[in-house]
Amino acid sequence: MVMPEHDEKQKPKYGEVEFPPDRVKFYEAGAQKILDAHSRESHEFIRGHEELGREGDKLICLSEGTGYNIILSEDDMPLTSKRDLIFYSNYIGRPHHFGLLLANMEARGVVTPDMVRFSKKASKVLYGGWDLDPNDEFKEVVSIDDNNGQSKEVERTVETVVIFSPKTKTQAAKIADYLLEHADLNKENYIEGSWEVPDIRATIGLAKTLIRRGLDDFRVVVANVHEVKGAKLVVLRQKSRFDKSTSKEWTSPNLTQNEKLARFLVIKDEGIPP
Repeated sequence: MVMPEHDEKQKPKYGEVEFPPDRVKFYEAGAQKILDAHSRESHEFIRGHEELGREGDKLICLSEGTGYNIILSEDDMPLTSKRDLIFYSNYIGRPHHFGLLLANMEARGVVTPDMVRFSKKASKVLYGGWDLDPNDEFKEVVSIDDNNGQSKEVERTVETVVIFSPKTKTQAAKIADYLLEHADLNKENYIEGSWEVPDIRATIGLAKTLIRRGLDDFRVVVANVHEVKGAKLVVLRQKSRFDKSTSKEWTSPNLTQNEKLARFLVIKDEGIPP
């Protein structure tokens, strides 16, 4: 999911000690491979899985979700894995952002290359009037083909996903802490290209590790998942499950989500204040 950015903020400066140029290029090349292999346009990205897009659009129009993701295969984003995994997303058109971010994480001893894998997903989210990046954010109106003529204005994107595989719970906490501090445009030491509301998720096995010390940085949410031909439609909700409430077949596992994005998931019938 994507949110507004403050383009007027001055870009941070990067020194060669914490951002080694060769390591920036190394990780940037990994993100570039995802961009080279997949379109920035979500309509092309989900080709062959348009049914999932139509179902996601319908849920947005019916106010059953503030947005959704389409994942092309289980391996692309194994949200229900029993392994401890952390997922961080940003626009597919920002390989340099990933280069800076990951090179800095490596320089600080937060990650090693064997803990990092690149993947991808498509997203749509209710549009809130923010300035769009013309290279990666595309606005459209989605509607339901019925007598009510229900429609919503949305933003669609394709995103690169970094999948972190921490070896210990302590290492997982360090990754999460780094992302909260440096992948958030509102923080002083943000990495260029960060979102105002970052998208940081983790498998449920990390919930106790990330929801800690009385902080409200993360919470458990529901990932409503509908699968067709191996691809998955994912609709996040704060607590509501679709498994018994719709005509489609859904699974509704729990997932760990950063609090900032979780607040965007508020649906009027859930009764949870934003």
